[in-house]
Amino acid sequence: MDSDQVIDQETMSEILRGEADQAKRGHILLEAHDIINGCRLDSYGEPEDSFGTIAKFWSAYLDHEISKADVAMMMALLKVARAKHNANHFDSYIDGAAYIALAADMHNGEKD
Repeated sequence: MDSDQVIDQETMSEILRGEADQAKRGHILLEAHDIINGCRLDSYGEPEDSFGTIAKFWSAYLDHEISKADVAMMMALLKVARAKHNANHFDSYIDGAAYIALAADMHNGEKD
């Protein structure tokens, strides 16, 4: 699979049912890695830039300072809520893992 190719729903279902060759756990993480380093990066640019913009908007709206890492964590929580609503929509798990990874990267770049 190319790093810019997103896995289709049927293949992900096969993986999670154990009917495909790929390992269940690792494949979701690999897919998240491929997304944040491939097609999403190409489509949206550096996440630090877009999350920085989102953080400024959310901070102004909430009248409370929000960091780029906060944005990534809240987006991950959005994906958790979506997975709770529809546990068979596997993109939510992949995107959630990707947001958590981005949050960790962004948090490493911020001062405590």
